[in-house]
Amino acid sequence: MYLIAGAGITGITVAERLAAHGEDVTIVEKRDHIGGNCYDYRTADGIFVQRYGPHIFHETDQSIVEYLSQFTDWLPYRHKVVALYRGEYYPIPINKTTISRFFGVDLEHEEAVRRFLAAKQVELDEVRTSRDVVLSKYGEELYEAFVRHYTKKQWDHYPEELDRSILERLPVRYDDNPYYFNDAFQALPGEGYTKMFERMVDHPRIRVVLDTDFADVTDRDSYEKTVFTGRIDQYYGFDLGELQYRCIDFRFETLNTEHFQPYPVVNYPGPEVEYTRCTEFKHFYGLDAPRTVILREYPSWEGEPSYPVINKANQERFQRYVERSRNETDVVFAGRSGRFRYLNMNQAVQEARDLATSLRSGASS
Repeated sequence: MYLIAGAGITGITVAERLAAHGEDVTIVEKRDHIGGNCYDYRTADGIFVQRYGPHIFHETDQSIVEYLSQFTDWLPYRHKVVALYRGEYYPIPINKTTISRFFGVDLEHEEAVRRFLAAKQVELDEVRTSRDVVLSKYGEELYEAFVRHYTKKQWDHYPEELDRSILERLPVRYDDNPYYFNDAFQALPGEGYTKMFERMVDHPRIRVVLDTDFADVTDRDSYEKTVFTGRIDQYYGFDLGELQYRCIDFRFETLNTEHFQPYPVVNYPGPEVEYTRCTEFKHFYGLDAPRTVILREYPSWEGEPSYPVINKANQERFQRYVERSRNETDVVFAGRSGRFRYLNMNQAVQEARDLATSLRSGASS
């Protein structure tokens, strides 16, 4: 019999896999809904709204797609993101179109883009900070326009104050691919994420208890093992120090207009507005409705913990928690918060499936 703290994508996947193999599972969730940060709901106008910001499922591993396809049909969807800079929209990630439009040049093919960028890139003896990463890829002008101030808003630090790992994932695209992800499979659950999660936990061996904090569970000793998907530092009462998370203040508006912006997600890279991006949810499912719902995201140090701050101090603190957790025989830490790392949905599903397998084999401690 297993106890799982947290009904996000990690906890639900572990529960489904354990229950499918004959194990009894109880999930406790402090929120009033399942699905974690992927939770969505439908408005009276029929618009799917994602309460914690946009989540697009993308994957290259067909086995993950096939696994989740047991619980949902899919709506094919290829995600476009643009940045609004000085009144003009530019594709993000930066690609051939972005570069041509920004510099007012006609770059006809990929080799021309490579040569043009090579002339802009800053040669550095050593790449140490996130600023170094971007300058060595994009050069000074694109860095100033699209990265510097956006990063300050997102992380409350300029790129030169951040470890290189924060912005290393920024790609360089030499073609005019306008889509945000490159994965072969990109889609949204046809009836929303929440409906998919509901089907995953709809099993006689799974019990879900909402509005319940893990600390309030009094019969923990009756379970063979606990899978804790919350914050590892919170589990230990923050007694080795608090791990930093950048939070998001989500501000929604329902507008009496058919559309607010021409793209699903618009980034605001400049310092003139406090928020980082604006999402209009109607674009995701292509629904017709007389009104629209938008979401502006204001990063802060208070609110919903969203992004682990990966720096030397936090990594060292996390490792101390990891060392402490090695003495545990009945608790396993999992997921983004339990492992203090950023995980895409597909990565969370894969790690959760692997964890369930190791739990059943007795390999996890």
